[in-house]
Amino acid sequence: MNTENSIDDLAPLIRSEDAAKYLCISKSSLEKGRAAGNEGYPPFCQIGKSTIRYRRSDLLSWVETNLNN
Repeated sequence: MNTENSIDDLAPLIRSEDAAKYLCISKSSLEKGRAAGNEGYPPFCQIGKSTIRYRRSDLLSWVETNLNN
């Protein structure tokens, strides 16, 4: 069984749980980032009152921007 996180396996709009798994951080870290104004975290989409999704392209861009070379 392949347990590696692959962005290609994810839909264009990604649930917080899957975004956190891909980024190797906790879902609560993403939630805290959103609550704190999203400073330093990937952008998100709010659909309706309570549905949060992340765009695959935003996650890829965020990772590239935040790589420590």
